[in-house]
Amino acid sequence: PNGHSNPPAAPTCRMCGVEIPEQDPRLVRRPVLCVLRAEDGTRAEVDSAVLIGRAPDPARSNFKAPHLMTLHSPGHDISRTHVEVAPQGWQVVATDLNSTNGTVLVHPDGEERQQLIPGEQVPVLPGSVLELGDGVSITIAPPA
Repeated sequence: PNGHSNPPAAPTCRMCGVEIPEQDPRLVRRPVLCVLRAEDGTRAEVDSAVLIGRAPDPARSNFKAPHLMTLHSPGHDISRTHVEVAPQGWQVVATDLNSTNGTVLVHPDGEERQQLIPGEQVPVLPGSVLELGDGVSITIAPPA
């Protein structure tokens, strides 16, 4: 009712929580599913894949023309192309790209921590944090 894009079978809006009346689905351009925010102010919208690292290489992604999120890593704890965050259907997944020091997913509750297995896609929710090393973390925020 408020014009937000949602999956075809969603009973409530993923953005505002309002009940969605029954209607015929419409094909729309993929919306921004979340925003990645680093503590230094670097940000990237996830409407397609985002490669994160010291010097991310677009050739490391299976997606055409991924966004690149370059982060400063004084101790070089963050790999050049460290992790990929990408839409998969209507959810967002993170994949550690065989980084040297790994990636930790901190779930929204702040209690559960999960070491990502290189190459394995793991669903992430708004409020989650990806810890990359060198004290650098990426917050997964809902879109504006």
